[in-house]
Amino acid sequence: MNKCEGLALKQVTDRLLAGLWKNYGAQGVSAEWDGKVYGGSKMSQRFWEYMIAIKLLELDSESSVLEIGGGSPRTKSAFFSDILASSVALSTVIDPNLDPLNEKLNTCYLKQFADGPSLDHIRDDGYSHVVSVSTLEHVEPALREQIITSLNTFTYVQTMVFTFEYHPTTRYFDYQLTAKDLDVFSRLTNFYADSFEASPTHCVNAVDKWYPVAVRFRRSD
Repeated sequence: MNKCEGLALKQVTDRLLAGLWKNYGAQGVSAEWDGKVYGGSKMSQRFWEYMIAIKLLELDSESSVLEIGGGSPRTKSAFFSDILASSVALSTVIDPNLDPLNEKLNTCYLKQFADGPSLDHIRDDGYSHVVSVSTLEHVEPALREQIITSLNTFTYVQTMVFTFEYHPTTRYFDYQLTAKDLDVFSRLTNFYADSFEASPTHCVNAVDKWYPVAVRFRRSD
């Protein structure tokens, strides 16, 4: 990466972070767990997940992002992808809880996530990045494994970022990820993990129970 490319990347990241701060919890811009709907504060666990995902994705204006599970059952929209779409070429969301009528410029809402047992039906030639925010811990293990296995076959994706609620040994809700469950990422044989971080804040209903972590994978070839 040359100096100009690095500057352009930083400008996009900074612009996305500024948009996240402006819109998270703002009136008329509804986000899940935004400190108002479910309690907490603006600098909540979920805010950290969005913030760290933006930083780890390292997007530029030509990026095309596939978000897995970004739809809200309450708003029928995809808050995070709508933020990303303001500064990238395209942001596509796969989730059964979406209403395509809520699409915004540079976003594409898909509902195929509910139609098949994996991502095999999704063409990967249009995506440079994959992101999934607080989704994998709500997916039953067999499907989670199939999703990760499918992602490993994606040819053009360079970077993938996942955030999820974690406890080392105990599942406090169905499908929560524990240390043992993280072995699912071993299916990513065409990628390698280069960042693994934990949130400094916990959700208001999760103190001493679970906390979110984020992991980034880069293409290895």
